[in-house]
Amino acid sequence: MIEESKFHASIDTFAKKLYLTSQKSNLKKLKALIDFFLTIWQFYYGVDKRYDAFIASILSGGFGSPIKLPTNIQLLTWNYDFQFELALSNFFMDYSLENIDEVIRIMPGNNITRKGNTLHSFTLSKLNGTALGRVENGSYNKTNIRHNNFGPKLTDSDKTGLIKECLINYHYNTEKENIESSISFAWENNPISKSIRDFSFKLVQHTSILVIIGYSFPTFNREIDRTLLSNMTALKKVYIQSEENSVSSIIQKFKALKPRHVIEPNTAINEFLVPVEF
Repeated sequence: MIEESKFHASIDTFAKKLYLTSQKSNLKKLKALIDFFLTIWQFYYGVDKRYDAFIASILSGGFGSPIKLPTNIQLLTWNYDFQFELALSNFFMDYSLENIDEVIRIMPGNNITRKGNTLHSFTLSKLNGTALGRVENGSYNKTNIRHNNFGPKLTDSDKTGLIKECLINYHYNTEKENIESSISFAWENNPISKSIRDFSFKLVQHTSILVIIGYSFPTFNREIDRTLLSNMTALKKVYIQSEENSVSSIIQKFKALKPRHVIEPNTAINEFLVPVEF
């Protein structure tokens, strides 16, 4: 990964090259490596504080009342980490990420089809699949890597156990013919990727306020981005949050995909933007 990253714009670009050149085993290995790295990194270093602040600002309840996620927010991400799940586990005091997946209604999840009404539920859809999962014979499952501690709370014993579990997981994801990591790029033509795409396209149909955080609209995602935005037929307003030196170019890319909308830039990147309409 280190060597190949020197010759490609991103790891995602390298993955697209492997896919286009039919290097199936190398693509499978790359997914397993990304999964391994992100799992170790996140358990070792914990959660970006922006997730913590965002979740605290949108949750309701407490003091004897059940903690609730809002029903009028739905998240769509190109990231394949599990930062949101880790951050949420701190609030629900439940360190089983499998249980947190059900609270969030995450896609991909153990119920890959996610049948039923999602328009009035808090939902997180991951267009590139997710680390810490496994696809076996076309079906999604969580891995058995579970730790109550992460970040500064992780002990040396925890770290040793985590590395062993991740190595076993890496072995399964690379050496077993019918098993691979649940990182599944949106442009792939496989049942998992197609399910996530179809789910996401339907999810955005009633979006009226769109907040875009730190996303640069890369060229190889353009076809999917265009379909997502064209499905937002109820869209009224757009916020674009990014660094000051990049926000104007992102606005231009967005306008090329979906013109004639009110766009409000935001360059304060110390916290994830929660729109005033919330």
